[in-house]
Amino acid sequence: MSNIKIPDGLRKCEVCDEYKGSVMEKDLNWEGSGDKENREKSERYLTVSCLCDGIFCSQCKKNKIHRPISNSYYEESNRIEHSPYFAGMMPCGECRKKTSSVLQNNHVTK
Repeated sequence: MSNIKIPDGLRKCEVCDEYKGSVMEKDLNWEGSGDKENREKSERYLTVSCLCDGIFCSQCKKNKIHRPISNSYYEESNRIEHSPYFAGMMPCGECRKKTSSVLQNNHVTK
């Protein structure tokens, strides 16, 4: 468990255990960002979505992936990560593992 204070406005989803809500930019860690100084003074809110708000994997249609054009909060680093629009074309982790193992097996047998 991290000793980082979770910013006001975020709460953990009881279903997927990820955070959701709205958070002020200045309450996040912007270390390493080219816009750190402005972000730390910002009064702007960012919306954070959990996996429950995601879309179904385009391959298996059962697992969810983060919704494209959304933000996810990571407690360990007190940062937001953005899912770009093209993330919706990516399969879920389970499907990626299957594809990866198939590719590895094909490479080994050739």
